[in-house]
Parts: sequence; structure tokens; C-alpha cells
Amino acid sequence: MSAISVRSGTATTEAEPGDKPPSAKRKRTRTKKLPFRVRLRRDWPLLLMAVPALLLVIAFNYLPMFGTVTAFEYYDYILGFWQSTWIGVQNFQNLFADPNFWHAFENTIVLSIVQLVLYFPVPVALAILLNSVLSSKIRSFIQAIVYLPHFFSWVLVIVLFQQMLGGAGLLNHVLLTHGWNPWNVMTDPGTFKYLVTSQAVWKEAGWGIIVFLAAIASIDTGASEVLDTYSYYYGVAANNFGLGAAAGLFKGVVSLLLLYGANKVAHFFGEDGLYRGTK
Repeated sequence: MSAISVRSGTATTEAEPGDKPPSAKRKRTRTKKLPFRVRLRRDWPLLLMAVPALLLVIAFNYLPMFGTVTAFEYYDYILGFWQSTWIGVQNFQNLFADPNFWHAFENTIVLSIVQLVLYFPVPVALAILLNSVLSSKIRSFIQAIVYLPHFFSWVLVIVLFQQMLGGAGLLNHVLLTHGWNPWNVMTDPGTFKYLVTSQAVWKEAGWGIIVFLAAIASIDTGASEVLDTYSYYYGVAANNFGLGAAAGLFKGVVSLLLLYGANKVAHFFGEDGLYRGTK
């Protein structure tokens, strides 16, 4: 039940314990959808601005999809799509019977795995390191330098690597100067997958930093606070060195207790551990 009270000339309802709030009793009202003609008259400038982009998508993304019919034809570019000979799945049979195809397929899988293992951690590690830099100017300067190769063309990237690692590059010049045999990394089949990955890392790692920095910045620093960061921010950075020293001492005592406990556990299982007391 609810009580009714009159305040300032208006009747209000006071909820008794156990009553549901008024918002829970209200039924959701569905907004009425505007007619298509009204929405078209309202949004036609936006639709007009989207027409060029839509035409580009149709021209370069959807129309070329009709070219996949050539996979089922003995395609002759002179005769075109309509007059070329239809051969069904013969092209796929020839493809799967070709050992060069499977070699290319294997190289694709290997390169993908190598780039996944070697390329992916680099932007993450750089983002973590840059996020730990306190000076925003230094962080912006380093990020700009690392991000710059993203704007280089792949031709320029290959030229730079050729000047560094090619037959007449800087690496071989140093090797010859010290009496060692030259090593043309750019033409060595054994280093190709690592060379391609290193080129991708050098060129695109800076681009990946932006994404990971944005993700790290959105993390609540109450979630990443540890004793080391607490000792620095609340001790050294705040000129409260006593508090920082106390946090560091507390960490040292806890570490000592954990080390002592781990050594006792090792003795319990018959291992020597870090040390064994004399009887």
C-alpha cells in the first residue's frame, strides 16, 4: 500500500516498504516509426552525400565479383566472359594436382605463423614501453618516429633494406672490412620469411602502437597499480620519500617471507631448495 500526502497544493504518492518503484510499474511505450516518405524528406542530404561512396563500393568491390566466373571457364580475354569455353571445375582439379600450388600454400601458412609470432608482440611491447614514459613530449616524439615508416611505400622499404643488407650494402661492407665473408641476406632463401616479417614490423609496428596505446589508456590505473608503481607515484613523484621507502621495505619483507616459505616447501618434497640448514 502507499500513502497519499499533499505538499504545496499537489498530491504526491509516498511508497510504502515493499512497493515497487513507479518506473517498474510503467509499461514500455514503443515509439511510432516514421513513414518512409517523412524519413526520406528529412535525411535526403545525408543520402545524397553517401551516393559517391556507394558508387565506388559497387564499382570496385561488387562488380569485380562477377569475374569469378572465369574460374569455371577456359577464359580468353579476347572472347570475354560470355564467349569463353565453360569447363566446370577443371581449373580446380588442375590446381590441386599442381605441386607448386601446395608449395605456395605451405609457404603462405608458414609466413602467416611467423608473422603472427614475431610481428604481433612488437606493437604491444612498444605500446607498453611508451605508456610508461612519463614525459608526454618524449612519448609523442618517439611515437612520431616509429609511426613514420607507415607512410613509406613498399618500394622505398625494399630499397632501404637493400642498402643495409644487400650484396653491396652496409652489412657486407662491415664484414669485408673485418675480413669476413659477405652475406647477402636479401637473396638468401633461408632468411626470406624472417626478412619479410622484419620489413613488416619496421613499417607497420608504429601503426599498431596507436591501437594498443588507446586500449592501454582506457584501463583504470586502479586495476594496474602494484607496489612498485605505488612506491614511485606516491613516494618519489610526490616527494614523499619516506612513504616510498616504507612501501619498498614492506615489499622486501613480503618477498623474504615468500622466499622462506618456498624454500620450506622444497624441503618438504625432499629437494635442496635455495639453502638447507645444518642439523
